[in-house]
Formats: sequence, C-alpha cells, structure tokens
Amino acid sequence: MSKITVWFIKCAMVYFLLAVILGLHMAVSGMAYPYMPIHAHFNLLGWMSMMIYGVGY
Repeated sequence: MSKITVWFIKCAMVYFLLAVILGLHMAVSGMAYPYMPIHAHFNLLGWMSMMIYGVGY
C-alpha cells in the first residue's frame, strides 16, 4: 500500500473512534439532539469518505 492509502485509512479510524466516543456520550447523557450534526459529520464525512478514498486510491 502507498503512504497516502495508509494515511487515509488511519484518518478514517480516528474519525470512527471520535464518532463512537461521541455516540456513547450521547447515549449515556441523554442530550443527543445538540450533538447529532457533529456525530453525523464524523460518521459520514469523516469515517466513510476517508475509508472510501483510502480503499479506492
């Protein structure tokens, strides 16, 4: 794998970890609504797009 592929996949894992931590915080605290856009951004624009770029590159 090239360096850029590894970099994209590592960034995707960071976004995934952030999304999981935020999702757990939302589930435990009960204050999910204010954090939903951030959670969606981490999942869709962070984790998903970085993983697609990494695997497709």
